[in-house]
Amino acid sequence: MAEKGYITLAFDAAQTERRIKAVAGVSAAAMGKTFREGWTGNAPASEQFNTLDAVAKQRTAEANGAEPMYVP
Repeated sequence: MAEKGYITLAFDAAQTERRIKAVAGVSAAAMGKTFREGWTGNAPASEQFNTLDAVAKQRTAEANGAEPMYVP
């Protein structure tokens, strides 16, 4: 819990302390695994394959001049 306190303190101080020029935060997370297996890690393989197929089609379309697709 101490780590969270120190990080929170740094961000709070950066809001009012003029001498602090930048603050960076790092969160250890396997984003690739999260996108592949879902947030809870139990996405079925069929859903993963559907996502991969959709990404491949969009990548090919963009390579052929289509507008990029942005997903929120």
